[in-house]
Amino acid sequence: MRLITRKPLREAAEKYPKAADALEDFWKLIEKGVFATPEDLRKVIPSLDNHKDIDRHYVINICRNSYRVIVKIDFKHQVVYVKHVFTHKEYDVFNAKHKRGSKK
Repeated sequence: MRLITRKPLREAAEKYPKAADALEDFWKLIEKGVFATPEDLRKVIPSLDNHKDIDRHYVINICRNSYRVIVKIDFKHQVVYVKHVFTHKEYDVFNAKHKRGSKK
């Protein structure tokens, strides 16, 4: 797969130094792999989960669920866009704002 830009990962590594190695590992794993379906990717990233409120977006837990990476994946074209990297607490706030039907 091809990661469109590493900038969000680099910025997150600077902001969250404890997550830097895990973010680098995530990037390497994505770049080396060919994953035809979410199920294929889930075999190597078991925490991969559909974002329930944003279409074609996935949530990946890193650093024992301390951080969340939100990605948009086009499996057909083998492209990954990193949209956000959050702490678990920041993710909860983000998620509350993006709930379907939310007026926030």
